[in-house]
Amino acid sequence: MKFKGILAFIILIFIFQSLLFAGITDWYEKTFEKEESGIGMAFLKLPISAKQIAMGGVSTSVFEGEGGIYGNPATLLTKDPEKKIVFTHQNLFQGIHNEFAGILIPGKKMAMAFSTSGLFIDGIEYRTGPGESEGDFSAYDFSASMSAAYNLYRDMSVGVRTKIIHERIFESTTTVYAFDFGVFYFPFERLKFGATIENLGPKYSLKKDSETLSRLPTSWRVGLSADMPSFWNLREIIAVDAWKSPDVRMRFDVGAQITHPSRFSLRLGGKFNYDSQSFTAGFGYVWKSISLDYAFAPYSSDLGQAHVVTLTLSI
Repeated sequence: MKFKGILAFIILIFIFQSLLFAGITDWYEKTFEKEESGIGMAFLKLPISAKQIAMGGVSTSVFEGEGGIYGNPATLLTKDPEKKIVFTHQNLFQGIHNEFAGILIPGKKMAMAFSTSGLFIDGIEYRTGPGESEGDFSAYDFSASMSAAYNLYRDMSVGVRTKIIHERIFESTTTVYAFDFGVFYFPFERLKFGATIENLGPKYSLKKDSETLSRLPTSWRVGLSADMPSFWNLREIIAVDAWKSPDVRMRFDVGAQITHPSRFSLRLGGKFNYDSQSFTAGFGYVWKSISLDYAFAPYSSDLGQAHVVTLTLSI
């Protein structure tokens, strides 16, 4: 009887664990692996600066100050009293290019930023039916944003970004608004946490009076970064982000940066659970009040590669 009781207990435990695992697996797939349709304006998910791209796309807990212009708005606060002007040119695959310009107005308790960006696609073939192309047309996405961050506590800040987005594809256009919210927390000197909710906004349609509506790629992102102990006068940073948009599986961005006392930096990044990307790389150099950064991001499936250059001026 004793043996039968132990055997029955083991069987019950096995059944319970199987059901629990199945429930967790089902919940995980529905929550993190689900890919919805009807999501537009994919350009809003693109990382912006060469620093960010070279480190795999991490953005929640790194690059305080200028990083808040294009990443987590809560990271706008910085001890540096100088304003920052940021210009970025992205030469993406298939002739697509993205331009960005922004300015940071710093502060210790509150900081603000303004930015504008545009994604341009040329040479899209036009057809009204099967057969030869009848010509080419272009498409573009344009956005303008204002961001603000506030030091809520000594080691925690919150931020918000509001943006107006205009999209044109052939003869169809739409304009919509969206919001980003972020929090930045650094309980330890070398460890920092960040989280954002991005692209919160209404549904929209490219055609007037259309019953078919698209949604913005409303995403959440959480991450942390760590300043590693210095070796040979080098400064090392590692960072990781996990993020999910409704039209993609949950993805992971991982990045590392090594900076020499000469202010030359090497960066490397990894992108996990992506369909066409796996790694990124880049470098940067700071000379007086000028910072120049470069990133390289290859794509699979014969899409080519992206080259990104960012120029930052301190004034």
